[in-house]
Amino acid sequence: MENPSQGYRRIRRWAGELVPALGLAGILFGSAALAWKLLTRPAPKAAPIVVDADRNARPYLSVAAAAVDLELIAPDGRRALTATPLDLGARVPLSDAGVDCGGYGREKESESSCTASIVVREPMHGTWRVIVTSTDSSRAETMNIGFGGVGFRRSGGFAVRLIVEANQSVEFTIGVMPEGVSQTSRVNPKAR
Repeated sequence: MENPSQGYRRIRRWAGELVPALGLAGILFGSAALAWKLLTRPAPKAAPIVVDADRNARPYLSVAAAAVDLELIAPDGRRALTATPLDLGARVPLSDAGVDCGGYGREKESESSCTASIVVREPMHGTWRVIVTSTDSSRAETMNIGFGGVGFRRSGGFAVRLIVEANQSVEFTIGVMPEGVSQTSRVNPKAR
Protein backbone atom coordinates (compact mmCIF):
# COMPACT_ATOMS: atom_id res chain seq x y z
CA MET A 1 0.00 0.00 0.00
CA GLU A 2 1.06 3.49 -0.67
CA ASN A 3 1.91 5.99 2.00
CA PRO A 4 -0.30 9.16 1.95
CA SER A 5 2.77 11.37 1.70
CA GLN A 6 3.92 9.42 -1.37
CA GLY A 7 0.53 10.12 -3.03
CA TYR A 8 0.92 13.84 -2.34
CA ARG A 9 4.40 13.80 -3.84
CA ARG A 10 3.14 12.03 -6.94
CA ILE A 11 0.33 14.62 -7.33
CA ARG A 12 2.79 17.52 -6.88
CA ARG A 13 5.12 16.00 -9.47
CA TRP A 14 2.23 15.57 -11.88
CA ALA A 15 1.09 19.11 -11.23
CA GLY A 16 4.66 20.35 -11.68
CA GLU A 17 4.75 18.69 -15.10
CA LEU A 18 1.14 19.52 -16.07
CA VAL A 19 1.09 23.27 -15.25
CA PRO A 20 3.97 24.22 -17.60
CA ALA A 21 2.49 21.98 -20.29
CA LEU A 22 -0.93 23.65 -19.90
CA GLY A 23 0.71 27.09 -19.91
CA LEU A 24 2.58 26.25 -23.12
CA ALA A 25 -0.62 24.88 -24.69
CA GLY A 26 -2.47 28.08 -23.66
CA ILE A 27 0.20 30.26 -25.21
CA LEU A 28 0.14 28.23 -28.44
CA PHE A 29 -3.68 28.26 -28.57
CA GLY A 30 -3.85 32.02 -27.85
CA SER A 31 -1.22 32.76 -30.51
CA ALA A 32 -3.08 30.63 -33.05
CA ALA A 33 -6.38 32.39 -32.26
CA LEU A 34 -4.76 35.83 -32.59
CA ALA A 35 -3.09 34.85 -35.87
CA TRP A 36 -6.42 33.50 -37.18
CA LYS A 37 -8.19 36.71 -36.21
CA LEU A 38 -5.55 38.86 -37.94
CA LEU A 39 -5.56 36.73 -41.08
CA THR A 40 -9.34 36.51 -41.44
CA ARG A 41 -10.37 40.06 -40.57
CA PRO A 42 -12.23 41.91 -43.34
CA ALA A 43 -10.42 44.44 -45.45
CA PRO A 44 -10.80 47.99 -44.11
CA LYS A 45 -13.57 49.97 -45.77
CA ALA A 46 -12.50 52.82 -47.98
CA ALA A 47 -13.24 56.22 -46.47
CA PRO A 48 -16.24 57.82 -48.17
CA ILE A 49 -15.48 60.67 -50.50
CA VAL A 50 -17.49 63.68 -49.46
CA VAL A 51 -18.32 66.08 -52.26
CA ASP A 52 -19.77 69.35 -51.08
CA ALA A 53 -22.14 70.03 -53.95
CA ASP A 54 -22.64 73.63 -52.88
CA ARG A 55 -18.89 74.34 -52.98
CA ASN A 56 -18.59 72.81 -56.46
CA ALA A 57 -21.70 74.43 -57.94
CA ARG A 58 -21.82 77.55 -60.03
CA PRO A 59 -21.86 80.65 -57.84
CA TYR A 60 -25.29 82.04 -57.06
CA LEU A 61 -27.00 84.88 -55.20
CA SER A 62 -30.65 84.52 -54.20
CA VAL A 63 -33.10 87.04 -52.76
CA ALA A 64 -36.59 85.99 -51.61
CA ALA A 65 -39.55 87.34 -49.64
CA ALA A 66 -43.28 86.74 -49.34
CA ALA A 67 -46.09 88.89 -50.77
CA VAL A 68 -43.92 91.71 -52.17
CA ASP A 69 -42.35 92.69 -55.48
CA LEU A 70 -38.55 92.55 -55.68
CA GLU A 71 -36.05 94.40 -57.79
CA LEU A 72 -32.34 93.63 -57.76
CA ILE A 73 -29.96 96.11 -59.40
CA ALA A 74 -26.43 94.97 -60.30
CA PRO A 75 -23.34 97.17 -59.93
CA ASP A 76 -23.42 97.82 -63.69
CA GLY A 77 -27.06 99.04 -63.56
CA ARG A 78 -28.77 95.98 -65.03
CA ARG A 79 -31.91 94.80 -63.26
CA ALA A 80 -33.87 91.71 -62.33
CA LEU A 81 -37.55 92.20 -61.43
CA THR A 82 -40.38 90.02 -60.23
CA ALA A 83 -43.10 92.52 -61.18
CA THR A 84 -42.78 92.97 -64.96
CA PRO A 85 -40.47 91.47 -67.55
CA LEU A 86 -37.54 93.58 -68.78
CA ASP A 87 -36.00 93.75 -72.19
CA LEU A 88 -33.00 91.46 -72.43
CA GLY A 89 -30.46 94.29 -72.67
CA ALA A 90 -31.35 95.71 -69.25
CA ARG A 91 -31.73 92.35 -67.51
CA VAL A 92 -29.06 90.92 -65.19
CA PRO A 93 -27.43 88.08 -67.14
CA LEU A 94 -28.12 84.54 -65.92
CA SER A 95 -30.93 85.67 -63.60
CA ASP A 96 -34.30 84.08 -62.92
CA ALA A 97 -37.04 86.13 -61.30
CA GLY A 98 -40.38 84.65 -60.41
CA VAL A 99 -43.34 84.50 -58.10
CA ASP A 100 -44.48 81.17 -56.71
CA CYS A 101 -48.02 81.06 -55.32
CA GLY A 102 -48.60 77.85 -53.47
CA GLY A 103 -52.33 77.12 -53.68
CA TYR A 104 -53.21 80.47 -55.25
CA GLY A 105 -56.73 80.44 -56.64
CA ARG A 106 -58.08 78.05 -54.03
CA GLU A 107 -60.74 79.14 -51.62
CA LYS A 108 -59.42 81.45 -48.87
CA GLU A 109 -56.01 81.81 -50.54
CA SER A 110 -54.57 85.19 -51.41
CA GLU A 111 -51.42 86.85 -52.68
CA SER A 112 -50.01 86.71 -49.15
CA SER A 113 -49.16 83.05 -49.78
CA CYS A 114 -46.96 84.02 -52.76
CA THR A 115 -43.17 84.05 -52.58
CA ALA A 116 -41.16 86.35 -54.83
CA SER A 117 -37.58 85.31 -55.57
CA ILE A 118 -34.65 86.30 -57.74
CA VAL A 119 -31.71 83.98 -58.35
CA VAL A 120 -28.59 85.28 -60.10
CA ARG A 121 -26.03 82.76 -61.28
CA GLU A 122 -22.44 83.96 -61.41
CA PRO A 123 -23.15 87.35 -59.77
CA MET A 124 -20.54 90.05 -60.33
CA HIS A 125 -18.70 91.41 -57.33
CA GLY A 126 -19.68 94.82 -56.05
CA THR A 127 -22.60 96.60 -54.42
CA TRP A 128 -26.09 95.42 -55.37
CA ARG A 129 -29.28 97.36 -54.58
CA VAL A 130 -32.37 95.51 -53.36
CA ILE A 131 -35.71 97.30 -53.69
CA VAL A 132 -38.80 95.81 -52.02
CA THR A 133 -42.31 97.08 -52.88
CA SER A 134 -45.69 96.26 -51.36
CA THR A 135 -48.62 96.96 -53.66
CA ASP A 136 -51.57 96.09 -51.50
CA SER A 137 -50.99 96.78 -47.78
CA SER A 138 -48.44 97.72 -45.16
CA ARG A 139 -46.52 94.70 -43.98
CA ALA A 140 -43.52 93.55 -42.01
CA GLU A 141 -41.41 91.16 -44.06
CA THR A 142 -38.27 89.11 -43.70
CA MET A 143 -36.00 89.06 -46.75
CA ASN A 144 -33.86 85.96 -47.16
CA ILE A 145 -30.51 86.42 -48.88
CA GLY A 146 -28.50 83.32 -49.80
CA PHE A 147 -25.23 82.73 -51.60
CA GLY A 148 -22.79 79.94 -52.40
CA GLY A 149 -20.86 78.07 -55.03
CA VAL A 150 -17.36 78.22 -56.48
CA GLY A 151 -17.15 82.01 -56.57
CA PHE A 152 -17.37 82.36 -52.77
CA ARG A 153 -15.01 81.23 -50.01
CA ARG A 154 -18.01 80.08 -47.99
CA SER A 155 -21.72 79.51 -48.51
CA GLY A 156 -24.43 80.95 -46.34
CA GLY A 157 -27.25 83.36 -45.98
CA PHE A 158 -28.86 85.92 -43.74
CA ALA A 159 -32.20 87.60 -43.17
CA VAL A 160 -33.13 91.28 -43.38
CA ARG A 161 -36.24 92.41 -41.50
CA LEU A 162 -38.12 95.37 -42.93
CA ILE A 163 -41.45 97.16 -42.90
CA VAL A 164 -42.97 98.12 -46.23
CA GLU A 165 -45.81 100.64 -46.34
CA ALA A 166 -48.66 100.19 -48.83
CA ASN A 167 -47.71 101.42 -52.30
CA GLN A 168 -44.22 102.33 -51.09
CA SER A 169 -40.76 100.86 -51.49
CA VAL A 170 -37.80 100.30 -49.23
CA GLU A 171 -34.22 99.88 -50.37
CA PHE A 172 -30.95 98.53 -48.98
CA THR A 173 -27.64 97.41 -50.43
CA ILE A 174 -25.66 94.20 -50.20
CA GLY A 175 -22.00 93.66 -50.98
CA VAL A 176 -21.05 90.66 -53.08
CA MET A 177 -17.39 89.75 -52.50
CA PRO A 178 -15.31 86.55 -52.70
CA GLU A 179 -15.61 86.23 -48.91
CA GLY A 180 -19.42 86.14 -49.17
CA VAL A 181 -22.41 88.45 -49.22
CA SER A 182 -23.32 90.93 -46.50
CA GLN A 183 -25.70 93.82 -45.98
CA THR A 184 -23.86 97.13 -46.52
CA SER A 185 -26.58 99.70 -45.78
CA ARG A 186 -29.62 100.11 -43.60
CA VAL A 187 -33.14 99.68 -44.93
CA ASN A 188 -34.33 103.09 -46.17
CA PRO A 189 -37.79 104.14 -47.38
CA LYS A 190 -37.82 105.17 -51.03
CA ALA A 191 -40.35 107.42 -52.71
CA ARG A 192 -42.02 105.82 -55.68
